[in-house]
Amino acid sequence: MRILTLIAGLFLTLPVFAMNLQVVTRKNLRFSNPNLQITARASETFEIDSSAPEYEALVKESALKVIALLPEQYQTGNLTINIESSGTFIDPTGFEENIPLSVLLSVEMPEVNQIRICNHELKTDLISTRSLVSHEVGHVIISRLWDASGKIEHGDWAWKKSIYEGVADYIAATATNQTSGGTNWWDRDVLRYKSFEEANKQTLLATVEAVKAAYAKDGLLKFRSYQNLISSLEAELSELPTPPADSNAIGSWLAGQLWLLNQEYGKDKVLSAVFKIALTGDKKSDPQAFVEEVRNLLTR
Repeated sequence: MRILTLIAGLFLTLPVFAMNLQVVTRKNLRFSNPNLQITARASETFEIDSSAPEYEALVKESALKVIALLPEQYQTGNLTINIESSGTFIDPTGFEENIPLSVLLSVEMPEVNQIRICNHELKTDLISTRSLVSHEVGHVIISRLWDASGKIEHGDWAWKKSIYEGVADYIAATATNQTSGGTNWWDRDVLRYKSFEEANKQTLLATVEAVKAAYAKDGLLKFRSYQNLISSLEAELSELPTPPADSNAIGSWLAGQLWLLNQEYGKDKVLSAVFKIALTGDKKSDPQAFVEEVRNLLTR
């Protein structure tokens, strides 16, 4: 009841957007893929579940807050947010397994104007839900600006993953006015890393091992599909001569730097600078240089 009352009050004051936003909860989901984590599924079938209107309203309200950060002329097109809690995964051998769908499998798909929110761990965590939805919609609005630049093919990336993830973390923090979605393993704290060097020391293999420990505790590793996912990631990363840094950690550092600029210059000016860079459609690969570019735009 508290959730419904809060959301009802928020919807009374939210503006109407040209962007057509839909939130859909899926049930009886069946999907096949070469790998559990691959974004675009080879095939999928599902039914619509209408039993969670309050949760859907929370997701929609969170998404609208992020969309509202965009200049109005870019608040266009369609966006569908699909909420998934469980499903039957069919691997390439034909093995089928009904599994809870972990937050790790959440992803934005700008090429088809969709977001997938997998909420096995999130269903009772409203703060983390807001943060995750805001993060994924943050990706989408940056993709819309790349589209507007005319330089980037729809669905392609102009920025290196660490910048792309970091800007989405920053947008989520700004939209929710919170530097972290919580203290769960999947939550990112934009003020966690005090320097780029500290963030760059976090290896992707260490992150995978942390996820593995969390899955063991949560019971997800009893499912063969998750065992295979973790094992394949461990094997792939262990074969590399140099352990790669976790781009999400570097992204969190970048987000923290932009958040601190919010405190110095105000969020409207910082967002405007970030959006201006996105609208150029220029390729960006250096997270530190990106922060400096934003700072330079603010001090002109």
